[in-house]
Amino acid sequence: PDVETRYLSPMDSGVVVEASAVTGRRLTDMTIDVCRRADVPYTVQAAPSSTGTNANLLGTAGEGIPTVLISLPIKNMHSSTEVLDVRDAQAVADVVSAFICDEQIAEDFAR
Repeated sequence: PDVETRYLSPMDSGVVVEASAVTGRRLTDMTIDVCRRADVPYTVQAAPSSTGTNANLLGTAGEGIPTVLISLPIKNMHSSTEVLDVRDAQAVADVVSAFICDEQIAEDFAR
C-alpha cells in the first residue's frame, strides 16, 4: 500500500521481465524476444539491487547460473487479499511455454 504507483507494473500489462545485476543479460534479452515473437504483452522492470527472489542466489552461485526472472503484476503480495489479473497469469503461462519450446534458447543453453 505504501509503494508509489510509478514503481509498479500495472495490472493487465502482461509478463514482468526483471532486469538486474544478478539476472543474465543475454537470457533476459532472449526472453524479451520470445515475448515479442509470441505476441505476449510484457513490461521490463529494473531491480537495481536485490530482486527479492532466489534469482539473487542463482545468479551469484559459483560462476553464476544463467537466470531470468519473470513475474506478474499483483496487488497486496503475501496477504489474504492478494489480487492478480487472469490475463497476466495467462501471459506468464504463454511466455513460459514459448520459452521452453524456443529452439535457440535450447541450443544456446544446452549442456
